[in-house]
Amino acid sequence: MQSLPLPTAAEPLNLYRLAQFLEVAEQLSFTQAARRLHITQQALSTSIRRLERELGVLLFERTTRRVSLTRAGRTLRDGSRTLLTVSREVTAQTKQAGALHPVR
Repeated sequence: MQSLPLPTAAEPLNLYRLAQFLEVAEQLSFTQAARRLHITQQALSTSIRRLERELGVLLFERTTRRVSLTRAGRTLRDGSRTLLTVSREVTAQTKQAGALHPVR
């Protein structure tokens, strides 16, 4: 498995924004992805543009009728699946490990 380089931004990748990106990447449609995420298309587009600025690369080629992934977008899509899966697994393991000491 190839590692993705760390973003040039001061902050690590935001997992929520990464999940939004992945939905657009899989749907290849901002409209359909926004519906599935239950947010407005404008909010989703703003989030993706922010992610592109943070990374310093274009993730999508946009035309009036079509959205496609750039090479950087394909790389991030493939890595995003792994990151989000691992994040869910670590969250579940942490909750299980702390089951005897819940926050009250």
